[in-house]
Amino acid sequence: MIFANDYIISLNLGNIKEIDEYCFGSALEEVTIPTTLTKMGHNLFTKCNNLRKVDLCGKRSFSGEVTFEEKKKLEKCGVHCDKVVFTYKDYSQMKFVTTCDVLSLSGGNNLIQSLPSIVIPDTIQVIFNNCFANCMYLEEIVLPSKLTEICNFAFFKCYSLNKIVLPTHLQIIGKSAFMFCASLKDIDMPSSVTFIGKSAFEGCVKLQKVVSPIIVFNSPKVFKRCCSLTKIDVLHSREMNITMKKTFKYCYQLSSIDIPKSVIKIGDYTFKNMYWLDEISVPQNVVLIGNKAFLNCNLLTQIVFGHSLQEIGAFCFKIAANWNNFIFQNRSLLLRKTPSYIATN
Repeated sequence: MIFANDYIISLNLGNIKEIDEYCFGSALEEVTIPTTLTKMGHNLFTKCNNLRKVDLCGKRSFSGEVTFEEKKKLEKCGVHCDKVVFTYKDYSQMKFVTTCDVLSLSGGNNLIQSLPSIVIPDTIQVIFNNCFANCMYLEEIVLPSKLTEICNFAFFKCYSLNKIVLPTHLQIIGKSAFMFCASLKDIDMPSSVTFIGKSAFEGCVKLQKVVSPIIVFNSPKVFKRCCSLTKIDVLHSREMNITMKKTFKYCYQLSSIDIPKSVIKIGDYTFKNMYWLDEISVPQNVVLIGNKAFLNCNLLTQIVFGHSLQEIGAFCFKIAANWNNFIFQNRSLLLRKTPSYIATN
């Protein structure tokens, strides 16, 4: 906030590379932003109600993230904005809402009493943290085609949300983004998604079918307690060296999983208590299976472990009735507990 002085009218940032959030003061009328600037905080122009000139040093558009109010200020100066961040404060811009009976904002939290449907305009590229959290009556939302990021807890506890189409350019799904969206029945994630946060779809108890990029296997608890999940289709890619991290914890109904060839490690507790799991394929290049990875998978009938497997963690197959049908091709395998111990304890 080095420039957030209410007496600075004109400002040239020179060759600066980084500026913090709320950087500009209320008196600012003119600012020159260099092409060297690569990292910008949020809400840079929030206080700049007198802004009349912005020089981007030859660039056609401002590349930083702005709110709707900041976008209006910059457009008055002839500046186009590439990235508009949708926050709870922007509910005053509800022209794009199809129906809205009651809307109230309290203490920075959006407490929407009746909002069954919403269409977000195509200018939006980022849906910010907690944006629609606790919208209990929201049933359907139309996301913009340019959307690239859904941030943490964006749709947290949208209990009634039963339909959502994720756009083809989406790259990031944040932590707990759709956690406890209890009415969702299917999710089709595009291959463009490169990051899925922890517990992104945790507690989606009616979720039955998922289409997901392979990166989902590298994220913990993504589908934790999705107790109706029965089918997952994986979009294969060039992702390599993935470690499975309890992605499907407590997905009791999931009976079969085709682990992608990119997975080289199966982490601790990965398939713990998946009681109905009776079929699984383990890639030949898996080198490690963690502690209790298949604990209480009572219905597993046969698994073939390839030559690359070097270590199996303790209690990996505890209460696995068909231990004798498991085939280990590497005879120098490090086993943390003996087969007889696992089979009888």
